[in-house]
Amino acid sequence: MRKQTLISLVLTLSLLLVSGLSIANAAPPAQEGTVYTVQLADSLWNLSEKYLGNGAYYWVIVYATNQKSQEDPTFARITNPRLLVPGWKLLIPDAKMAEEMSAYAVRPGKDKIVLGVAQALTGKYARTGEYELLAFKLWVKKVNEAGGLLGLPVELVVYDCKSDSKEVVSLYEKLVTVDKVDLVLAPYSSSLGLAASTVTEKYGVPMVLAGSASEPIYERDFKWVFGSITTAGHYTDTFFDFLETVDPKPKTVAVTSASTLFPVSVIKGAIANAEAHGMEVVHHEEYEKGITDLGPLLTKIKAKNPDIYINAGYLPDAVAMTRQAKEIDFNPKAMWFSVGPAMPDFAETVGVEDAEYIMGGSQWEPIVNWEVTYGPSVKEFVDMWLAEYGEAYPGTPEYHNAEAYASCLYLQEAIERAGTIHPEKVREALATQELVSFFGPIKRDETGKPIGKPMLLIQNQAGERPVVWPPETATASPKYPMIPWTER
Repeated sequence: MRKQTLISLVLTLSLLLVSGLSIANAAPPAQEGTVYTVQLADSLWNLSEKYLGNGAYYWVIVYATNQKSQEDPTFARITNPRLLVPGWKLLIPDAKMAEEMSAYAVRPGKDKIVLGVAQALTGKYARTGEYELLAFKLWVKKVNEAGGLLGLPVELVVYDCKSDSKEVVSLYEKLVTVDKVDLVLAPYSSSLGLAASTVTEKYGVPMVLAGSASEPIYERDFKWVFGSITTAGHYTDTFFDFLETVDPKPKTVAVTSASTLFPVSVIKGAIANAEAHGMEVVHHEEYEKGITDLGPLLTKIKAKNPDIYINAGYLPDAVAMTRQAKEIDFNPKAMWFSVGPAMPDFAETVGVEDAEYIMGGSQWEPIVNWEVTYGPSVKEFVDMWLAEYGEAYPGTPEYHNAEAYASCLYLQEAIERAGTIHPEKVREALATQELVSFFGPIKRDETGKPIGKPMLLIQNQAGERPVVWPPETATASPKYPMIPWTER
């Protein structure tokens, strides 16, 4: 390829002027170029440097090859840009094709891709919101270190939504209409994710949720929202599967929840699980989120002497419930919390001894080693997280960190596979996405709801948080029943 052509291509990739409408209506670029057979020492980056003049444009080879594979299965289907297998057949575009793809990929005068998020950095979701923002920032850093998205650097615009749904709506309106970001990331919690999705649906912007799990998000016939995590109604599945194996089998369960979207969805699933497993629900009550004195509620439940106690809420709820259960000497055979036990903050706050036996759900734990088809391996993710945040945030990464980073990977893979940041094309790529990241498998139904990924049951044991169920991923045996508080 001539030097002038290389220079022209690099400039075109970042500066080509194309209207948003013409991009929307454009057909995928023509499939012309060099057929190349992968050799042992090849990498996409090196091939991109050799043929396109810049390693950061490896996505052009990925996109062209994947497009070609749809009509000719002898071409490779690249799902993990880090992995090239000797013998694979690639399509490396010529200059004309690459320029056409550039026009298809970028908007007018683009020299960067701008993403926006309104995250809960103050208010009731502040801690988990902070955890997820850390992941977003790390992902941006790693993407830019690797050459950016579609050859362009990524910039993240961040606002504090103050854990308020109305503020979320206002700020996402601002991100889309005033800041004119290219795409968005999602806030933590189901209620905030639900609110944000009304804006992205209105303007036709795809959004990959990170920490939003409630089923009602996917029950509105929306086409622009996509989940990343196991939904709330399935949070207690593994817990009840475990209870089915103990002898004697528990007969009664008490359930409580904060009165917000996610906890209510969790408890709805818990009640269904209890009934399916032949257990009687002897108490069901909601409380207003933010209440710190839950002693009277626990006292009522203690009087009914349930075998099992389940609470759906957030970290502060789990902390308060544990402390007050000890104060009133409430001793069910097992206690399970939806959020808290899987976070390092829980045992640090209540103390290792009082955290002992407490169970909870987790979307991800670093000891479960998935066979990754896209993005970093589990070890690579953990290592880069610890290098960035290990000293400032001991005990991390935990699943909120992981799910947020994974949501960014899902968006990244969709952009790379689509070969463009045009919202409709990214939406189509997300709708057909199926891969395994360090976070686990992702596949969605027609509503955008994730399917097929089980929850993990963790238990606090001697200052650690091992997975105790399901057996195939367990790293420790469950401790059951709980030893009464006064006997510890």
